[in-house]
Amino acid sequence: MTWLGKEGEEWVGKGMGFLPSMRVDDGMEACPFCEQDLAGSPLLRHYQAYFSEAYEALKTTITEAGKAFAEEHRGEVLGAFERSVREIGEACTFWGAYIDLPAFDLDTAAIMRDWNAALRALRAKFSAPLEASALDDAARAAINFYDGRRQQVADAAGQLVKRNGDIALVKEQAAGANVPTTEADLARLQLIKVRRDGQGSSVAEWDVHQDCITEHDRNHALVAGFVATGDPAQERHAAMALRPMLEAYLRVAFPADFPPGSLIGPFIGRCIPRVGAANQLLSQADIDELRALKDYGNNFHHDTNPAWQTQAINSQELTGFCQRVLAFARK
Repeated sequence: MTWLGKEGEEWVGKGMGFLPSMRVDDGMEACPFCEQDLAGSPLLRHYQAYFSEAYEALKTTITEAGKAFAEEHRGEVLGAFERSVREIGEACTFWGAYIDLPAFDLDTAAIMRDWNAALRALRAKFSAPLEASALDDAARAAINFYDGRRQQVADAAGQLVKRNGDIALVKEQAAGANVPTTEADLARLQLIKVRRDGQGSSVAEWDVHQDCITEHDRNHALVAGFVATGDPAQERHAAMALRPMLEAYLRVAFPADFPPGSLIGPFIGRCIPRVGAANQLLSQADIDELRALKDYGNNFHHDTNPAWQTQAINSQELTGFCQRVLAFARK
């Protein structure tokens, strides 16, 4: 079949689909390609075995694998990776002032180059998935280089994860500090600095209104603005704001049953047995709606979806959920 050229297999496969209809008046089984009598032809039986249901299933599997690969490695994923590396680098710079951290130096440009080289090798195979082929030395080297980059990222992440305990300890020590004493010391040191600088100070205007705006206010304005304008640039920001909006609303509406740090899932679990009782929190309809809103919002939250930064967004669907969250928060 390789003699037929690059698209020969596809051509033969399509031709075999016409075989059942290729009959002549005397009952002879005719070839779908040349209409010659196929009686006693061993080649036809080989073709029939090759282009069987298993062959079609294999083609479907290969196609689905290609779609999954394209989805997992689309441009947004690469952008999110570079953004995450930058954010981790900034966090290391901050926490490095308080604890000993390993060097974090990932060359994202080099990682992308090796990734693209490996991708070219895979695409070459995908263009003819059923033809026997072997990876050349350059393709093998590209894949090995990329695999090494993957291991480098995993090792760096593992080393940083081990430092989470040290960071938690620093936070705990800061939380247990005597805040009034620390503030008094800071004020005293600032006065000393001002006195020794020998320079005057200026009085700046204080925007009280701006200081009163909470994170919930900003999220509400963001989501409402997206519903009003449908701005594509705000899609992901609006989607990421939905779950925090719900949590902030529940903290205000049910302070005793949804204290700070609570999660929506366990709260729903507490609501269900109290439906219809004197101490009911939410009706069954509201529980069902809250669960649906929570499930959608979880798609864009880091602790429920590892790919939250690159989760595909349907604009029409997002608009509908934004409207529903706004309506729920008005109850």
